[in-house]
Amino acid sequence: MEYKLKYLPLFIMIFNFAFSQKTESIKLENCIKKTVNEFFIEIGRIDKKELNNFHVVQIIEIRDIKVLGYNTFGIYRCTDSSSHSQNYILLKKDGKIKILNSKNSVKDIAEILKFLDDAKMNDDVKLDYLKLCVRLMDDNYHYIMDKKINEQDWVKCD
Repeated sequence: MEYKLKYLPLFIMIFNFAFSQKTESIKLENCIKKTVNEFFIEIGRIDKKELNNFHVVQIIEIRDIKVLGYNTFGIYRCTDSSSHSQNYILLKKDGKIKILNSKNSVKDIAEILKFLDDAKMNDDVKLDYLKLCVRLMDDNYHYIMDKKINEQDWVKCD
């Protein structure tokens, strides 16, 4: 019995690796990261020399808590690596992304609702996404340091 348990962690690692493959190409992932870095440079959150440093910004799916590359559709939070920094909501579908304006909460909620309405998922999942977005916006209320940013358009990454 002890012999079989010895290899259990190895089997768990193999199972996790086999069923958690990335769904996006590195090219698409890097395009998205570069677009987010450009946004952070534009609003003064990171320095221009960090444009191609893809480790200075974190992009995490808000519901599944996965890094960029594992979902073709989702809502992400992105932030720079400084402590107590503001999070931005990033919508992603079909290789396109849109970063929402942190100071236009009502307009952002309408945009999120439209985004979720177009999604093919059940209402419970949509409600989870909406709750998480509202919580993120509420948390941001205390950290908003930037001026009102210009409305962002959908950006196509290929």
